[in-house]
Amino acid sequence: MPAGLRAREVLGVMRDAQSSAAAGRPIVVLGFLADELARELRAGSEASGAVVVGGNPARAAALVVVVARSLTAAEERALREATRQGTPVLAVQTDARIQVSLPYVLATDIVECPPGQGFPIPEIAAALARRLGHDGVSLAARLPVLRAAVCRNLIDTAARQAAAVGVVPFGSAAHFPAMALIQTRLVLDLAAAHGEPIDRDRAPEIGAVAGTGLGLRSLARRLPSWIPLVGGITGYLGTRVIGEAALKRHQ
Repeated sequence: MPAGLRAREVLGVMRDAQSSAAAGRPIVVLGFLADELARELRAGSEASGAVVVGGNPARAAALVVVVARSLTAAEERALREATRQGTPVLAVQTDARIQVSLPYVLATDIVECPPGQGFPIPEIAAALARRLGHDGVSLAARLPVLRAAVCRNLIDTAARQAAAVGVVPFGSAAHFPAMALIQTRLVLDLAAAHGEPIDRDRAPEIGAVAGTGLGLRSLARRLPSWIPLVGGITGYLGTRVIGEAALKRHQ
């Protein structure tokens, strides 16, 4: 194990990644044309239970409500219950020309359907990936339609987290381990999103991540100190490189 990176910390990250990968909660779809949207989200999947029409929103990974003109009382109750339980909610509006009241749904969580063009599945997948975070890993493994968006979101999020860690002065003892753990979790999540097991066979990959991180840290130390936020920049770019390389291995 590289200096500064403890085995128990790596095992903790592996357990967290395994937990996310094992989560079996579905996406619940309600509303107008819910059956059609559910069918499109299941495209290419053998896991029919990963997307269900109707069901308890409190036990869902996410709730998606397709809205035509107005919410029904049952749909509004579902949104309220999902929000109360902390379940991510997303609204798909089939006609943006009609003003619809959407309580419990943030403006950033509304996806509009272009008239006459069907459901914008890439936009819906991206919105779900953004709201689900690590919880999207299990769904990505079961739903090919979501996989690219979930993986892209994982890389973007990890890169931002590493950038935030990177601005910590290099003298801090927590600098390298924190960044290495972010990058380790990223490669484990990307593997799990492609249906690969998270077990001891991933040890060489984790070692390679730690080695790359040490190399990037050494490079950052050699860069001129007048470069602003050099640690954050190298952390961000290095994590993106690690994520893109891991993603390419799974494609």
